[in-house]
Amino acid sequence: MKSRINPCVTTFLFITLIAFNSKSQIAISNIKEIEKIKNGTTFIVMKDPYSEKVIEFINAFKSSWTISKLEFIKYEDIQKKMSFQNSFLTFEHYTKTSSDMNNSSVSSTVTHLYLQLWTCDPEYFKKEQGIMQLQNLPKIEVARIELFTDVYLLINPDLIYVYNFNMDGHIYNWGPGIVKNYIQTLMIYLNKNDKRWLYSGIKDKQQLKKLKTDSLYVPHYFMLKYKKMDESRRHKERKLFKHYKNKYVILSDSSLNEKILNSEEAFYYLLYVRSFMDKFICVMNSKTGEMIYSRYTGMSMNAKSKDLKKLQRKINRIKS
Repeated sequence: MKSRINPCVTTFLFITLIAFNSKSQIAISNIKEIEKIKNGTTFIVMKDPYSEKVIEFINAFKSSWTISKLEFIKYEDIQKKMSFQNSFLTFEHYTKTSSDMNNSSVSSTVTHLYLQLWTCDPEYFKKEQGIMQLQNLPKIEVARIELFTDVYLLINPDLIYVYNFNMDGHIYNWGPGIVKNYIQTLMIYLNKNDKRWLYSGIKDKQQLKKLKTDSLYVPHYFMLKYKKMDESRRHKERKLFKHYKNKYVILSDSSLNEKILNSEEAFYYLLYVRSFMDKFICVMNSKTGEMIYSRYTGMSMNAKSKDLKKLQRKINRIKS
């Protein structure tokens, strides 16, 4: 079960925006490393790759990861696998806290949690290294996928190394189906060998026009209404969807993941990601993992009816 945070026992958390590669839900950088990845082995790192909780995730990787050889290891085994050609996929977080000069009881904290594909900086191999924490390893980031976490994990980001790869429900844009689609998207981008920032948006007209008749599937977490560290509230459906006139279906997060894994036919679903105050609205193809629509909506803590209004407008402008 998700834990509730008592604001009385925490320092007031003032959320602010930071420009730290955070304007892209999926970013591709250091593309010179991609060829190295292709010729080596990628290690997917998790607490316990033998746990029953991660079987579906491991199967998702095995069915969709095509760019390199693949192995699954524990965190403590990372340094044993370090080499020039090996790469690693790990949960990471970036946190920066500063105090208000006028009020020492108020702190400003910026936290981003993400999935990172990286290679090891060659400097690591120039001298003998002792045991190092994951956060201190010299990494060259190649790809990054922003994660939408609950408040508990946002305030306690180190817990990403305590939970297993399923994350016990603390990440919203997660599950074996969604992860499978993320992997497919990642394979598309890495094979293009281009740097990638998605804040400029994506619009696939040929696929978007299908939403004139097809249902858009919406995960239940899209209805979450955040206010003052409280995530127990939900948007009123009629108000949030008042501008979206096409067909849509709201389903539980687990049902969405099951549908992605089991549906023979492709369908389209909404993927809403809030990485701190950065917000992204995307539409995914469940079969191919293609992101057919992506829009960075700037500083916001909640989904809004205008997000769906803008999606509706894009669909309406496409000629049949």
